[in-house]
Amino acid sequence: MRHFLLILAVAALVGCGGGKKNLVEK
Repeated sequence: MRHFLLILAVAALVGCGGGKKNLVEK
């Protein structure tokens, strides 16, 4: 379960970072 939670946390961080980058590029 710990690995699953870590993956979700990393995915959330990457998703937020990607969203911010997209907004900045636009």
